[in-house]
Amino acid sequence: MNRLLSYINDLQCYAEEALLFIEGMTEADFLKDRKTQQAVTLNLITLGEISTTLKQKEPDFLLLTDFIPWKDIAGMRHRLVHGYNEIDPLLVWETLNHQVSKLLEQIPRLVDLVNQGK
Repeated sequence: MNRLLSYINDLQCYAEEALLFIEGMTEADFLKDRKTQQAVTLNLITLGEISTTLKQKEPDFLLLTDFIPWKDIAGMRHRLVHGYNEIDPLLVWETLNHQVSKLLEQIPRLVDLVNQGK
């Protein structure tokens, strides 16, 4: 597997895992469950790391995929890592339910673009 496909696979795995952690939970359940908050926060941080790595190692690909909010993904990572004592669990919940699920929907499109570039 080429390196770019490996990064995309990692994006998919960490995004799916984060959503799996909250499967069946309500917002209220999530806001009371510190363990799940911590678990998904790590996944969001990892997604941000992947985004940053792509920016450094695959900048041309990011230009082709401006339909993905790469800067926002990296920004969320920065916010979670450096604002660790001010993490808003509601913001994490919203990110998971809106942004992460949208990212997952775009994975096939990313894979297609990589495969077209071969």
